[in-house]
Amino acid sequence: MKYFLFLLLFPLPFVLAQPELHQFSHGGLNREYYLYLPDSMEIDSPLLFVFHGYSGSASGIMNYSGLNQIADENGFAVCYPQGLIDDWNYSFWNVGYDWHVDETVDDVGFIISLTQYLQAEYNLSTDNIFSTGMSNGGDMSYLLACEASEIFRAIAPVAGCMMTWIYDSCVPVNPLPVFEIHGTDDDVTWWEGADEIFNDGWGPWESVDTTFNFWTQLNGCTGSTIDTLPDINTSDSSYVISHKNTNGVNNNEVWLYEVVNGGHDWPGAYGNMDINSSEEIWNFFTNFIDDNLGITNNNEKQKPNIFLLQQNYPNPFNPVTALQYYLPQKSFVNITIYDILGREIKNLVNETQQTGYRSVIWSATNNQHNSVAGGVYLYRIQAGDYSQTRKMVLLK
Repeated sequence: MKYFLFLLLFPLPFVLAQPELHQFSHGGLNREYYLYLPDSMEIDSPLLFVFHGYSGSASGIMNYSGLNQIADENGFAVCYPQGLIDDWNYSFWNVGYDWHVDETVDDVGFIISLTQYLQAEYNLSTDNIFSTGMSNGGDMSYLLACEASEIFRAIAPVAGCMMTWIYDSCVPVNPLPVFEIHGTDDDVTWWEGADEIFNDGWGPWESVDTTFNFWTQLNGCTGSTIDTLPDINTSDSSYVISHKNTNGVNNNEVWLYEVVNGGHDWPGAYGNMDINSSEEIWNFFTNFIDDNLGITNNNEKQKPNIFLLQQNYPNPFNPVTALQYYLPQKSFVNITIYDILGREIKNLVNETQQTGYRSVIWSATNNQHNSVAGGVYLYRIQAGDYSQTRKMVLLK
């Protein structure tokens, strides 16, 4: 009792934010994810997705990665989605393994929809969206880089690979910066890749070298540095060689941390202890947060000198879409949604904004925060003397 009274009289000076478990419906399935929003987070903060490995869990990778602590220090949101359960009672991400040939779950669609929801719900950045993951979660990051490059800014897989079918079909809208951390003695995701016959039933995947070269060429990198990092912990029987290819399109870079003698691990938590993978990953991502490349990832020379309101994406949509626009000068901006009869539904923006690419999310609600019916809607931008209206279709 005395201890209880002591706590009442002398409360803790502060309470750190706590991760919360949420549900999200997509494709007729109820999905789960943990969301961590640090107290240091501000409006337009970055969002990092962290994907667990095959048979792993969202809570597991949240605990061993330590990314919540890094989020506290740097003010970004972290989302840990939970994979569904396959026929062998293991959680997974659908990246096309041979034994998942009959799986139809659309994990890419789920993550895109969840991204748009989180952006709208928590006023998160529409530009600075990142992905990392362990093993199967790293594979998922590569799939997102290929199929959702207009959503994500950069990826950093750990012990991940590009399945050969992903490699063969990968034509991203925007080439992304990529950072792979991989052990040369990985006995699950083999460094040298796997062919059609010898792949332990996973299906063929590309080697680490092939994947590294693929993204290097895609990003047009012209600079290169190789360093051996300090072997701080000699008891782990491994060390790290850093490969960094730089000077790519939009200043993109492609990195590889080759963990010599390293296994199928998340360095810093297991295996190699010379580096902290989570810290290295966030440091990599910070190189691309302040580029101000905007929603189209064009370089500075390609920015227009006129006002521009782009078609919303996706369109048709349900229930979230992004309205994208460009301001060639500082302007007072008003963006409003109307129904087909011209009645105001939702005012999205009503403020002065600086020059640059912008994006605002509409989650199909009105000014009273109620969901609206499906149908055709109009969205109108007024910025200085500029005014333009476009149509969009909400599917219900």
